[in-house]
Amino acid sequence: MAATLLGRFRVQKYPDSRFYGVYDSDTLVCVTVYKKGAKEVERRLIGYELALLSMSKELEGERGE
Repeated sequence: MAATLLGRFRVQKYPDSRFYGVYDSDTLVCVTVYKKGAKEVERRLIGYELALLSMSKELEGERGE
């Protein structure tokens, strides 16, 4: 599942500018000036998605017991 999330989010530099876009599939999430900031946003989005997945699996486990 983590591999899917890694493919879902991406950082792309705008042509002929110093800005970077962070995308969730084809949806623009934010624009940053520095690549390091864009990578941090991407890292956090993946972390939040993994936490949500973990919580939903825990809830499913509680319901099944």
